[in-house]
Amino acid sequence: MENFGLKITEWTKNDLEIKTLQKQLNEKKEQNKNLSNDLLIEIQEKNLNDNIFKISSLKQDVFVRQTKVSDCLSLKYLEFCITEYFKENSDKPNSFHLENLLTYIKQKRTVKTKTSLEIKSI
Repeated sequence: MENFGLKITEWTKNDLEIKTLQKQLNEKKEQNKNLSNDLLIEIQEKNLNDNIFKISSLKQDVFVRQTKVSDCLSLKYLEFCITEYFKENSDKPNSFHLENLLTYIKQKRTVKTKTSLEIKSI
């Protein structure tokens, strides 16, 4: 039973340390998010989007990346699209619907462009 007590004490210490580290990590992530937002605003204001910022001392390159992010295909979204699709194409035959429904759903999705800073090791 003595071994059990040591194990549970060690497990508890580890768990507390993990929670402390997780809190520190979350604070660092929030700090980086704010810095990233500030940097992106400044980069866009100075029209530096295409630049690569070399950080020689850290052997890293920092650059701006833009990615397109589509909304997910939820049931609510599918229901909305299908309803709209059939309203707009009620006069078409079934074969037309089979061929075009998925294309219509894909085209109706909202696509957002996300701008972020990326790091590349050199």
